[in-house]
Amino acid sequence: SLEQALELEQNKEAARLKFATAAGETQRWVKSATEDIQATHFGFSLEDVEAFGAKLDESDAAVEKDGAAKISAATEAFDEGKSLGVTSNIYTQETLESLGSLVSSFKSTEIPARRAKYAEELARQKANDKLCKDFASLADSFANKLTTTRDDITNSTGVLEEQLVHISGIVDAK
Repeated sequence: SLEQALELEQNKEAARLKFATAAGETQRWVKSATEDIQATHFGFSLEDVEAFGAKLDESDAAVEKDGAAKISAATEAFDEGKSLGVTSNIYTQETLESLGSLVSSFKSTEIPARRAKYAEELARQKANDKLCKDFASLADSFANKLTTTRDDITNSTGVLEEQLVHISGIVDAK
């Protein structure tokens, strides 16, 4: 009947729109997730960067989960249309294959790139921490020597001429 044919065409149209919407959401998610991943800041100190490692694992798992959910929603919409006899979609040029490729490409490039940046930042922070410790070691020995010299001068006894000769000897030894 004519009413059944109309209803079928309306359902096909709704399925096309549903798939186009799912495809657009997937594309926007990939763009947004790419920007988020590229803007990741790991921290200002070694402790911050090391602690971020757990957050990185959580973020990677969330990206995997979200990507799978986007593809699942698009697949569901596509299959719904296919079951109704939809063969083309004027609302989008995307296909399940192109969406799968988009998400797969994103996950195979952006996540490893962020991991590499994290490893680089962790190495930089470890090198900075070592430099700080090396400097602190040198500064501590210098400060200890100054304290010893100051105490030696402060605790010197005797007549002023003997103290002057003692202090001159310390200054000349430096």
